[in-house]
Amino acid sequence: MNNLTPSQPTETKGAGRGCLIGCLSILGLLGVIVLAMALVGGWWYKRNLDTSAFTPVQLDPTEAVQLEAKLQQVETPAPVEPPEPIGDEIPPYAETPESRVVSFTEKELNALLARQTELGSRAKLDLSDDLISLEMLVPLEEGFPLLGGKTVRLNAGLNVGYRDGKPYLAIRGISLGGVPLPSAWWGDIKNQDLVETFGRDGNFWDAFSRGVESLEVQDGRLDVTLKE
Repeated sequence: MNNLTPSQPTETKGAGRGCLIGCLSILGLLGVIVLAMALVGGWWYKRNLDTSAFTPVQLDPTEAVQLEAKLQQVETPAPVEPPEPIGDEIPPYAETPESRVVSFTEKELNALLARQTELGSRAKLDLSDDLISLEMLVPLEEGFPLLGGKTVRLNAGLNVGYRDGKPYLAIRGISLGGVPLPSAWWGDIKNQDLVETFGRDGNFWDAFSRGVESLEVQDGRLDVTLKE
């Protein structure tokens, strides 16, 4: 009986030290989690609610000349290599199928955005198969709930293709900081064909649809074939 008495305090002290070490470990783990959440939250806020302007895309002189030629081709389709006049004679007008196919690179489209006032520093796009992804910096008015006065970073996806003999464009979704926004917040037009929805006689979407033979988006490139 007397041999058991000295061992009891030793077991109590050991258990107390084990509990203390366990509590300190849990507190340390919680501290690491809180710190990680603070860092992630700060990064999310800086990226999506306290954003800095994009750097507008600039083309070198050769690329700029090539883009101008493509824009002129879209406005007025012409032969790829117009024939030279012979003496005082003017050769007959001619068109080739190749002259109606116009391809824009991702860099060229971003450079076109940069031509618009402040748009190049507030928007940029990415081209992948059948999809145009757009990243935008949108300033909100002071009266906007919670985020009034902030400039937020929005991401949008636009499905692009050619269906039933006409171009097809539909917004896949819009998100803020990776969180998809409800379609009701931006007009309930999620996955609706914009050409079909907004195309009316004589307006932009109607003219655009009637002038395009095919439309295809691939990785880094947009291909447009114009109708005769």
